[in-house]
Amino acid sequence: MFSALRTSVSAASRFNLKALSSQQARDFCIKAVYVGNLPWSTQDTDVQKAFSMFGTIDSVHIPRFEDGRMKGYGFVRYIVGERPAEGTEGPLIPTVEEIDACTNIINNVVEKMNGVDFMGRTLRVSQTKSSANPQRNNEARDQQSFSSNNSYRRDNGSSDF
Repeated sequence: MFSALRTSVSAASRFNLKALSSQQARDFCIKAVYVGNLPWSTQDTDVQKAFSMFGTIDSVHIPRFEDGRMKGYGFVRYIVGERPAEGTEGPLIPTVEEIDACTNIINNVVEKMNGVDFMGRTLRVSQTKSSANPQRNNEARDQQSFSSNNSYRRDNGSSDF
């Protein structure tokens, strides 16, 4: 049993090494944190100043409504390493060290900034959740909304209204 497992693991390792060697290693890794409960008067530069002590910030994004008012949350993206030159082709993958460095930065930011008073408001900071399939997330959210509508039902099927 163990020899079969060892054989499949070594075959998988050889496959991954071949796949990795055919791809370019990139010199950077980017991860982001969600920053919620931002004061309405917050500017990108305010957030950048507060979060820059943890690492190199790639960008700060604070979504706004059509009329220019901010939505009360934002995203801070940290970068480890340097971006590749413009026009670099092919899939770019981060190294294990870059991923670990990014993860350490993000964990440190969440640990130190979550619950901190920022311009009179208590921040909610968490790691962003990335998705390779946004459509799937929308379906899950729709399903969750549908399911939550059923939470008002009693055991006998009648509603509380």
